[in-house]
Amino acid sequence: MRFDDRYREDITLPDGGVMRLRLVRPDDRDGIIAAFNQLSMETRVMRWFYPKMQLNPQEIDELVAPCDDDHGAITAIELGPDGTEKNGIGMARFVRSKDSPDAAEIAITIVDDWQGLGIGRILLHRLLAMVSERGIPYADGRLQVENKAMRHLLEPYVPHDGFRREDATLVFRFPVPPPDHPLMAQLARNAAAVANMFQLMAEGGVGLPRALAESLTEKQVPLVRPRALMKTLLRQERKGASGKPGGGRE
Repeated sequence: MRFDDRYREDITLPDGGVMRLRLVRPDDRDGIIAAFNQLSMETRVMRWFYPKMQLNPQEIDELVAPCDDDHGAITAIELGPDGTEKNGIGMARFVRSKDSPDAAEIAITIVDDWQGLGIGRILLHRLLAMVSERGIPYADGRLQVENKAMRHLLEPYVPHDGFRREDATLVFRFPVPPPDHPLMAQLARNAAAVANMFQLMAEGGVGLPRALAESLTEKQVPLVRPRALMKTLLRQERKGASGKPGGGRE
């Protein structure tokens, strides 16, 4: 797998839809703005450390600039039934550090409605694989102390002393395995496991119970986040399997 203009990867989502991964292009400008507008204020604070109201033109120019050895971004986009690209789901990006050229600053952002499903784990592997492909030996960055989701995502790869607290910020740095290293293969297996779980769900591992379907009007359905809906589905399935409420663990 090479991360260049030809890179394209389609992954089945739990609801049967398809998510496309590819490098960001100059014509993604409008899609990036639309995805940013879907981010909650909490997500914006976790990502930019303050309640950012909009992306300025320079930031957008930097995001859509052609990928090279010093910068790269992978976008995740929901596909429509006809295979056309629709809504942005998330983005993973690296920028080579000017102060430390042997390190790439990394960041991952997922639109709120898609958080908690494992998409970040897939994007993290693809991002680190792209950094490794470009021969950058370290990844670093900063995150809010309260950003437990991102810390949980990074912990398997960051050494015990790899997180350093600076006020309300955690600074991290960890080595990026070369492409042929066993750890990179393990990262690929982790990402593949999430994709396989998505496929099983899409093939009928979890069905929408009639009671839930009848309880949601057409107007309400778009307001239900996939993460919350998936939890409800799993809870309903466990009730049906056990024959009584509360069967199984949350």
